[in-house]
Amino acid sequence: MSVKAILEELSIPFSRITLGQVDLVEELSIKQSDSLAQRLHAIGFELLDPGKSSLISKIKTAIIRQVNHFKDLIAVNFSTLIADRVHHEPILQLIGYKIHCLAL
Repeated sequence: MSVKAILEELSIPFSRITLGQVDLVEELSIKQSDSLAQRLHAIGFELLDPGKSSLISKIKTAIIRQVNHFKDLIAVNFSTLIADRVHHEPILQLIGYKIHCLAL
């Protein structure tokens, strides 16, 4: 079952689904949030709260996209790449260290 199918089955209106993110039309009730979290967990996904959890999801998505879609070496370290893609300047404060790109 897909995330889209779960949202439709739970009658949760959304405007867009992208890798790692769903844009909802309205805020979820506690009941909707609990139901959605359970259903997503059943298919291996996790419902993240806004804030740091959402930021961590965006960081993971940026890394996955870089690794899977861009095979060329990058000229900057991953912390700079992530800050550019996630549009969050104090990213290094959140993760506490720089992530460097290593060619294997």
